[in-house]
Amino acid sequence: MKSYIKKSFYALILLAILALTVPAYAGTGKIVKTFPVNTGGTLVIESNLGSIYIDTWDRDEVSVLVRKSASSKQREKGFEVQIEQRGNDIYVKGENEQNNRVSVDFCINIPKKYNVDLKTDKGSINVGDLKGNVKLLTSDGGISIGDITDGDVDVRTSGDRVKVGNVKGGIKVDTSGGSILLGKITGKSCINESGCNI
Repeated sequence: MKSYIKKSFYALILLAILALTVPAYAGTGKIVKTFPVNTGGTLVIESNLGSIYIDTWDRDEVSVLVRKSASSKQREKGFEVQIEQRGNDIYVKGENEQNNRVSVDFCINIPKKYNVDLKTDKGSINVGDLKGNVKLLTSDGGISIGDITDGDVDVRTSGDRVKVGNVKGGIKVDTSGGSILLGKITGKSCINESGCNI
C-alpha cells in the first residue's frame, strides 16, 4: 500500500512539473486583405491600440496585414478589426475590449502616391517615403516619417519623439513632450503652436 501511495505521489509531482513546463497559449492571429486602388486615394486607420507601419510599392494595390498576439485565444478575439473599401479609399478600424491584453501591429503597403490618415491610442506610427498628405495622431508612441515629396504633414502625439524627413509642403507638429527632428521643409512650418494652419 505504501509503495502504491509513493508511486501516486511521484506521478502527481511529475504531472505538476510537466504542467509548469508546457507553454501557455501564445498564438498569433493574422488578417490579410488586398484591394485594387488608383493612386491618390486615402488610407484611414482608427484604432484604440496597436502600432502602425506604412510602406509604399509600385502597385495599384493596398495590402493590409493585421497581426494580433495574445496569451489566449479569447484575448486575441477581443480585438476586433473591420476593413472595407469605399471607392478609392481603404478604411481600417480596430477596437479592443476594455482591459484586454493583446499586442497588435498594422503592416500596410500602399501606392507611392497615396494619402494617409492614421490614428492609434496606444502605439507608434511609422510611415515611409510617399507622395501625399500625411495626418497622424497617437496618444502614446513615437512617430517616424520618411520623405514626403508632394503633400502636407500634420502630426500630433501626447509625448514621444517625432522624426520627419524632407517635406515638399507644409508641416504641423504638436507634441506634449519628446524631441522633434525635421529634415528640409519647403512650406510653412508650425511647431507646437496653438491654432495654426498649414
